[in-house]
Amino acid sequence: MSKLALVPEGNAEIVEVQGVHAVLHSDRAYPPGAPLSANLVSTGQSVQVKITGCKKLDERFVLRGRFVSLSKTTRDQILAELSPSPSKE
Repeated sequence: MSKLALVPEGNAEIVEVQGVHAVLHSDRAYPPGAPLSANLVSTGQSVQVKITGCKKLDERFVLRGRFVSLSKTTRDQILAELSPSPSKE
């Protein structure tokens, strides 16, 4: 998972990326059409997502949306954080 610090406050994790679309788990709800601004916890890089859907799941919210002007560097960082670590055998 790729951890995010929401702006101005809150936390979220990117759990899935398919092209320009993303699924996040957040401690805050966002209505469809709302912009989500955040920074990657690992690097401080800025991430913006336009929310297309929000559902409550236990104490968190599942957000669906699309990235807005995501740089290749930031996309590569997110994909690296989402890829499973190689297991040591």
